[in-house]
Amino acid sequence: MPSLDALCLRLTGQTLEVVQHQLMAIRANVWSWLLVTLKIRKPRLQLADCDSKARCIVVLSPGGPERLEFWPLDDDLATVGYNVSEAIAPRDPRSRSLTRVATPPPPGLVVVRITHFSVNYADVTIRWGLYESAIKFVGYPIVPGFDFSGVVEAVGDGVDNLRAGD
Repeated sequence: MPSLDALCLRLTGQTLEVVQHQLMAIRANVWSWLLVTLKIRKPRLQLADCDSKARCIVVLSPGGPERLEFWPLDDDLATVGYNVSEAIAPRDPRSRSLTRVATPPPPGLVVVRITHFSVNYADVTIRWGLYESAIKFVGYPIVPGFDFSGVVEAVGDGVDNLRAGD
């Protein structure tokens, strides 16, 4: 008899872990929708909560907008992509999406002061709990943000096409 993981792979193309996470996410989203629709719960994230200090938006766990929070970013704390090795950019204990900024940055990396960002479909599927690589490589809490613009503050060795101020 095939294992449950093999059965999930055969039926869905996903591992058991991903299928379980997706089912949990669907439950969380339906529950969130119900609570907000019945006006039992309202979203926690309010723009009035955002001051001039550097902050990031964090998805605490799969669900609706009430699973979002603003987290302050200290001067040496930054968001980091999951594709950057933890050996290069050690993660903050609160989230694998945060790292302490090295000065200068490690080779091949840049530090960007983000001035604008957008919310794209991948960010929404992260909040829903359905973005597989976020489940496998980062986990929750997670800082979404695939699309951003800003000013390069520092560059690591080997970065030839960008410089501070770009």
